[in-house]
Amino acid sequence: MKQNIDHKTLFIIILSILSFVISIYQSKYYYDGHHWGLMLSNAIDFLDGKKPYEEIFIQYGILNTIFHAIFVKFGNSQVISLFYGTSLFYSLSIILLFKYVENKFDSNYGIFVILCLLLIHPFVNHPWHNYLGFFFLVLALNIYDTNSKNNTFFLEYVYL
Repeated sequence: MKQNIDHKTLFIIILSILSFVISIYQSKYYYDGHHWGLMLSNAIDFLDGKKPYEEIFIQYGILNTIFHAIFVKFGNSQVISLFYGTSLFYSLSIILLFKYVENKFDSNYGIFVILCLLLIHPFVNHPWHNYLGFFFLVLALNIYDTNSKNNTFFLEYVYL
C-alpha cells in the first residue's frame, strides 16, 4: 500500500535538509581547530588502536569517539567528515522529534516544536556529543511510545 506524505511532514523534511545544508556550508568557512581537532584526534587515535582512557584523553564518552571514528573512516580521515556525520544525526533528530510530537499530541504542536528548535539552534556548529545524544534520546522516545514490547522493557528495567 502506498502511503502519501502529508504537507506538514514534507515541510519538516525540507527544514531538516536545509539545516543539514547550512551546517555543512558554515563548517567549510568556520574552523575551530581546538574543538574539531580534539574530536578528530580522538577518532584517529581510536582507529589506530590506542586504548581509550589510557592512551586517549576522551572528554565526552567512548560512544562519541566511536561514532566520530566511523565518520572519519568513511570520510577518508578528513575533519569535515565529522561535520557531515554530526549534521546528519541532527537533521534526523529533527524529523524524529517531529514524528514523536505529532504521534503523541495529534495536532500542530509538532511544527511548533520544530520551529522553536530551529529558531533557537538552526544548525550544527561543533562536532559535539550533544547532537548524537539528542538523536538517541528522540529515538528512544519514539521506540518507547510506539512499541509495547519496548514499553515493558523500559518500565521494568529503567524505572527500577
